[in-house]
Amino acid sequence: MECFICFSTSGKTDDEISFEQIFNQKTMNYPLLSMAYAYNCKCINNYAHNKCLININKCPTCRKEAEPNLYIYTRYDYYFSFLLDWLKKDISNIEKLNRYILSYLIFICGFLFLCSKNQKMINTIIPPKSNISLCFAIIISSSFCIALYLFVVFSDYIQKYWLYNKTEKRCYAFKNSYSNDIVLQEHLHWSTMLRNYF
Repeated sequence: MECFICFSTSGKTDDEISFEQIFNQKTMNYPLLSMAYAYNCKCINNYAHNKCLININKCPTCRKEAEPNLYIYTRYDYYFSFLLDWLKKDISNIEKLNRYILSYLIFICGFLFLCSKNQKMINTIIPPKSNISLCFAIIISSSFCIALYLFVVFSDYIQKYWLYNKTEKRCYAFKNSYSNDIVLQEHLHWSTMLRNYF
């Protein structure tokens, strides 16, 4: 399927395509949205990328005036709902998460480098070929893989599906009042709980 606006399947810019070619890395495509989903109209067979519909408040085909719904629910919303809710409450948490993950990856690499230099001391603390060393290796390797996945794949998901702009620190997939609505809902929730308690 091609985008109705940019006539491409991936929606990637020339810079993104050249980055993939130079580093031999495959990144996610921008998701295609049905106009019926984005504008709540009857244009079922017309599709466009979510980034192509930013600030377009009329359906490109039937001209129905509506603010487009650019947010797509994926498996991440089901499996990582606690993490996504934390990021949605404050968009600046995305940069905080990236900094935490990067510092953790540097810490793990430095720790493994020191372990390789002081192998005799590590062997006295953690006996080789024991259950403790096996558990230690599983914990270190799995946490490193999860952190690397979050730093590479999940950040690409945030950029493509949430339309996160680093310079403006804004996610275009959310409506402008999304964060305020969450804060208001939490305030109302706590006020009703306090009212019921007293």
